[in-house]
Amino acid sequence: MADSARVRNLFESLRLKKQIRLHNLIHVIEKQKDAQIHGKFKGVIYQEITYRWYNLISIFKFYKQGAHFIHSARQASNNVLYYYDAPDIKNLFFILYARSIGYKILFDIVEDNRFQVHFTGFLNWLRLMSSRILIHLIPFLANALIGISQHLFNRLKNIANGRVPVYLIPISVDFNHFSTHNYLPDEKNIRIFYGGSFADKDGISGLLNAFDKISKKFSGVHLILSGIGLDADIKKYLDQIRGLENGNRIVYMGFMKTEDYYKLVNQCDIFCMTRINSKYSNAGFPFKLGEFLAAGKAVIATKIGDVPQYLEHNVNALMIDPGSEDQLVEALTYILTNIPRIRILGAEARKVAEKHFDSSRTSSHLLEILQSL
Repeated sequence: MADSARVRNLFESLRLKKQIRLHNLIHVIEKQKDAQIHGKFKGVIYQEITYRWYNLISIFKFYKQGAHFIHSARQASNNVLYYYDAPDIKNLFFILYARSIGYKILFDIVEDNRFQVHFTGFLNWLRLMSSRILIHLIPFLANALIGISQHLFNRLKNIANGRVPVYLIPISVDFNHFSTHNYLPDEKNIRIFYGGSFADKDGISGLLNAFDKISKKFSGVHLILSGIGLDADIKKYLDQIRGLENGNRIVYMGFMKTEDYYKLVNQCDIFCMTRINSKYSNAGFPFKLGEFLAAGKAVIATKIGDVPQYLEHNVNALMIDPGSEDQLVEALTYILTNIPRIRILGAEARKVAEKHFDSSRTSSHLLEILQSL
């Protein structure tokens, strides 16, 4: 998932250099068993906690286990609670408890929850609604704030009002996953790739329609999809695929293991980031775009949010208007009739990722923030 990948990319290189020690407390969705998982994985001490909303004992256990884990992880000094996303009704207790026993609090805000319109249930709705209120308390809860985009940086600066420092750390990419050595596109088997979430904001329907049009002209092209979404959304897109003339050339891989995912990414030729124009899309930054650029192949991206600040049309990517199927068809057609552009655009795309999104750079910035707390 994009959220866990951001956390890993920001912290892993610091952990490997022994510049930090990591303890990871994770809330997971209801598990079949009440017993919680805890232990050490790849040098990170972790514990997963969960609850069942209809079981008061499990809720009490959820908070008790979480507080105990936070307390047991505390050292004599330099304790930081890093929280991914805004405070909400579920995590506020942990934040207050950690602060009360001497932790510094760092929030990493990656979405503007005011613009979230789809909810996966009542608890998800309650969490997001509470976060819209509690985010205004972060100047009194936090020691520092991080925003992933210029929009979020500006909003946090406004909320913080000078009480706590605010930083901008964009998406981060682990370049160890990507290799461009000996890559040569096979004109008879060009793979177009989309990876990420599957919701209306992601423009999947338009991507499928665009592929349907270009597949009639280019017989050797395939579309590969990877990621997850709500069951209803996945069903909608699979039904759309079945109705396409060349739907048999579209493969939906679902959620993939990390090693399988990156192996597939390195085998693809054209990457599409097709988010539509919405307040939600413009507020954040698409995590997968950084990986697409790092792959060193051709990238097609919509002009949303901060993306135009990093990319230049036909220099390091092909830029299209969000929601424009016609421009997406034109961009795909251009690449498929100019196959050498895959490597040329890809080389420049990788330079952008190296300059702005390399996790070794972003993690160094994070370390400076941690040391300043």
